[in-house]
Amino acid sequence: AVILGHSMGGYVALAFAERFPQKVKGLCLVNSTALEDSAEKKVDRDRAVEAVRNNFPLFVSLSIPNLFSEENKNKYTSKIQDLQQNAKTMLPSNVAAAIRGMKNRPNREHVLQLFNDRSHVILGKEDAILNFEIQQIYLKKLEVDFTLLNGGHMSFIEEKKEITYIIIHFIEKL
Repeated sequence: AVILGHSMGGYVALAFAERFPQKVKGLCLVNSTALEDSAEKKVDRDRAVEAVRNNFPLFVSLSIPNLFSEENKNKYTSKIQDLQQNAKTMLPSNVAAAIRGMKNRPNREHVLQLFNDRSHVILGKEDAILNFEIQQIYLKKLEVDFTLLNGGHMSFIEEKKEITYIIIHFIEKL
């Protein structure tokens, strides 16, 4: 299978590819990374868990717009509101568990390197979650193809046409 994962879904895709490499034809990460969280990011994740516990609706209303680039926050106001409404139906304990899971995930650069000729990473120039400059450094070191798009962490919404082309082209070349 060709496995594509956005954000936390990329972490899941990497874990699957690590456990079942023979089942993976190709691997595409969208606004995701094989790197484990930095010490600073882990502290941020702990703060996010506390924010979820203390005031889940406020956490949702503040965090979702930050997934979009500044320019796109106004452009996708309706989509952001839909995402916020959907997020508010989740159990805060499940959201906190997901955040802790992301915080505690291991470095999986070795997995991405195993698939370096059959992988692609899509990054956003204005991604507030993943610093594209840091991402480019390790991806170049691993010789993994990547594309840098305009927009933030929600490339599949913010750059829908471009990302669709990139993904189709990636799958066709496998």
